Amino acid sequence: MPFFKRQRQANPPQLQSFILEPILTPSGLVDGPDDGAPDLDLAADIVLPEDSELLPDLDIPEADEALLEDIEPLTYFAEPAVEQIEYTSGVFTVGETGQVEFDFLFDGGKYKGELGVFSLTGMEQFEPGSEDFIQEAARRALSGTEDGHVVISDRYEGAKFSGDLGEPKDWNTGEYWQDKPAFTMRSGDQFGLIFVPNGSMEQVWENPDIGGSKAPLFSMSTANPDDFFHMGRLLM
Repeated sequence: MPFFKRQRQANPPQLQSFILEPILTPSGLVDGPDDGAPDLDLAADIVLPEDSELLPDLDIPEADEALLEDIEPLTYFAEPAVEQIEYTSGVFTVGETGQVEFDFLFDGGKYKGELGVFSLTGMEQFEPGSEDFIQEAARRALSGTEDGHVVISDRYEGAKFSGDLGEPKDWNTGEYWQDKPAFTMRSGDQFGLIFVPNGSMEQVWENPDIGGSKAPLFSMSTANPDDFFHMGRLLM
C-alpha cells in the first residue's frame, strides 16, 4: 500500500494595506505662534555644479568710422526761455557791502500798513500780478533773509516827523525807531518794494488774492502797456 505524504498547505498570501495621510509641504503650512517645526534649510537641497563652463567672450567688431560720420546727431528741444521783465523804474540795487537801511520819515495817512523789500532774482518765473507772484513776494519779505525783509510796520512804529503834512490831522502815532538796524542782502542783487496799505504782509501771504485796502502795491513799473506794472502801482 503506497504511502502518500501529506503536503503542508501553503501559507495564504498576506495583504498589506497602508493608510496614507496627506502631508503638507512648507508652502501649504499656515504660520502659527509656535508649531515646533524646525526651519528648513533650502540651500542644502541645491546642488551647484563644481565646474561651470564659461561662454567665450563675444567678438564685437569695431564700428567703421565712416559709418559713424554718416550718423546724424539727434536734436533735443531746448527748454523754453523764461521771458525777462524789463523794469523802467522802482528797482533798487544792493551795494557792495550788502547792507540795506530804511528810515520811516513821515506818516501821511490813517491806514496802518506794512512796507517790505524782496529780491527780484528768480521772480521772472512767475507771471507779474498773478497770485503766485504776489504770494512769493510776500513770502520773501517775511523771510527776514537775503531774499527780503519787512522794513516798516506802521501798526507798531511811528515816523520821524510829525504834523498835519497837508492832512486834516496828524496821523503819526507810535514810537520812532531811531536806531533801526540795517539788514543784509546779496551784493549787486536787485530788489523791489511791496506795500500793503492797510494790512499786514502775512495777510497777503495767506491770501494773495486779497482785495480792498489790503491789496498790495509794488514799486516796479514797465514800459509795456499790457503789463501789470505799467502804471507804477506804488509812487516813489
